Amino acid sequence: MNKQQAIKVGTTRQLLLRRLKDALYVLSPEARKQFGKWHFDFINQRLVGENGLYLQWLVRPKPDESVSYDNQQTNRGSVRLRRF
Repeated sequence: MNKQQAIKVGTTRQLLLRRLKDALYVLSPEARKQFGKWHFDFINQRLVGENGLYLQWLVRPKPDESVSYDNQQTNRGSVRLRRF
């Protein structure tokens, strides 16, 4: 059930934007400042910052591996902070 809900988040523009903005708002103030202005890249499921940082949405942390304690499935997917 959680996987289907997470997939819906990743394929629905408004839900995905909300999920990524939620992740942006929980970054430390320093990381948010470094992230800077952003734009929403729906096709690649990410928020892209102006300084080479981006928040990438994934259905779970390691989508190609089975669900485990270290690779848990949530109903909103997972978001990772990455750098180009």
